[in-house]
Amino acid sequence: MARALACDGRRALKDDRYERLERAFVAFARRKDPGDRQVVIQTFYDEVEAAWTASTRRNVTEALGLLRTTRPHADALHDDAERQHPPHLELLDTALATLTRSWSGRLGAISVLADEHRELTDSRLETIARVLQTGAGATPSVMHRRLRIRRMVRGSSHDHASIQLADLLAGAAGATAKHSANNPTETGVLLRPIILR
Repeated sequence: MARALACDGRRALKDDRYERLERAFVAFARRKDPGDRQVVIQTFYDEVEAAWTASTRRNVTEALGLLRTTRPHADALHDDAERQHPPHLELLDTALATLTRSWSGRLGAISVLADEHRELTDSRLETIARVLQTGAGATPSVMHRRLRIRRMVRGSSHDHASIQLADLLAGAAGATAKHSANNPTETGVLLRPIILR
């Protein structure tokens, strides 16, 4: 169902409905400001409801329909955040694993240097590396190619120029993406040919 949302959500939802749902989910998953917790939760479920109503594809509508039923669990998920290790909805683990899998597919055995983040502890990095090395998937029936990871460590942009460069590229890619989404900017015009080269 997550795949249905990721692959077909944009086509199933009109206008900017998919982007609004995506932004609301990221805010819901991050849980940065406990003071705004109820607003963030309500905003997410308002966007789910609106997307479910607007959906034009059956698989997306079904996934959103199930997501609507999870509202009673949202408060408990947020209230339990301090006891979750790692937090259930932490997006960094998945992002780092996906990038590592992608680059390993191109390069073979690799070492990974991740930017410092309070959620990315050494033990979390060890767990991510171990999962990737065993080939385990999201469910017991899913297996991936086992990766050869030499090391997976954290670093600071103060100590590693490569992290500074990655930050610059991420900012440039973000500006390019905004420009490509019918939001022309002077920066996007300049950076688009460089990033898409």
